[in-house]
Amino acid sequence: MCRVPIFLFAILMVSFVSTCQAESPAGQILRVDFDKSPLGEYAISSLKSEWKWVQWAGGLRQGRVHIVNGAEARTGRSLRVFYPKGTYGPRKGGAQWSVTLPESYDELYCAYRIKFGTGFDFVKGGKIPGLRGGKGNTGGNRPDGRDGWSARMMWRRGGKAVQYVYHPDQVGIYGESMAWDIGGQRIFKPGLWYQVETRIVINTPKKNDGIIEGWWNGEKVLSRNDVRFRDVPDFSIDKFYFSTFFGGSNASWSSTKDEYVYFDDFVISTRPITH
Repeated sequence: MCRVPIFLFAILMVSFVSTCQAESPAGQILRVDFDKSPLGEYAISSLKSEWKWVQWAGGLRQGRVHIVNGAEARTGRSLRVFYPKGTYGPRKGGAQWSVTLPESYDELYCAYRIKFGTGFDFVKGGKIPGLRGGKGNTGGNRPDGRDGWSARMMWRRGGKAVQYVYHPDQVGIYGESMAWDIGGQRIFKPGLWYQVETRIVINTPKKNDGIIEGWWNGEKVLSRNDVRFRDVPDFSIDKFYFSTFFGGSNASWSSTKDEYVYFDDFVISTRPITH
């Protein structure tokens, strides 16, 4: 029987632990950077491998999601999403997939990098990814406090960045736009990479003490501590929603030409990511 000397075993264990810590920083639940994804169309197999708990997806089989490198990518490889001319909504443009997290959380941070293609026409606006819980209400399905909520981001006219939140206290059937404007409205400019981060703290049931915060390239730009996501303890923060498309509920939101948006470095964590 081969025996490993105790001192050598200790060295190996320290090395193993250090490597694991380097690969999975404390608090990190999920990280996706696409650097190991094959170039070309983003395959369902790659999606399932990288996002681990993905439940369903749209836009991949329609050829609207690609892995790119070189000048298009940030570093290594990045994800590129296509929005054909004259389209709005997720069925004909952009892409969506839902990731059910390994457990339900009371507080989470979500960050990623994003770049709008050169000459991008923002029109009236469109959706970009974020966290959600319960049924993850979207699409005009106003939450009632007992079903769910969502907190994706959006680009608005001219590239204005907002948090687009479905919650029981919203006015009307569509989500509330919370501006990323501490110190001035933040605006996406085509051709530049940005890193955005959102923090969600779920509220005490029936109380307006939920928190939504946002950071733009590490600088705090959104702070709300009065949000009511739920009235029951049945759900909290349990899903990530990759959701991006022009719109909007009608053709007035449609893309004016073929457009592309690039994504990279997704991180979901129980701890701050960019600050």
